[in-house]
Amino acid sequence: MANTFTNASVAVGTSLTNLYTVPGSTSAVVHSLFLSNIHATDAITVGVAVRQATVRPNSSQQEVYIAKNVDIVKGSTLIIDKPINLATGDILKVIASASSKCEATASILAIS
Repeated sequence: MANTFTNASVAVGTSLTNLYTVPGSTSAVVHSLFLSNIHATDAITVGVAVRQATVRPNSSQQEVYIAKNVDIVKGSTLIIDKPINLATGDILKVIASASSKCEATASILAIS
C-alpha cells in the first residue's frame, strides 16, 4: 500500500463545489480542512459535505453534511482538524453564501 500526502484547493462557489474526489482503488483521510473568508468587509456562511460513491450502512443519504451554515467573520478561517474518512469515489464538497469570498484547502492522505 502506498501512502501519498497531497493538498487540494478550490475557490468556493454558491453551489456545492468539488474540492477532492477519491481516485479509483484508493481511500483517503482528510487530516484538516481550512475554509478562509478572504473578503475584507463581509461575513459568510459555509458548508462541507461528502457525496458518498455508495450509500453506507445506517445511512439513507448519498450526500451528507459535515458542517452546514457555519459563520466565518471577515478575514477569518474555519479549521476542521478532525479526520474525515473517504472511500473510493467519494467527493468532498464545499459551499459558501457568496462567490469570490471563500477559499478552501484540504490536507489529505491518499492510501492506494
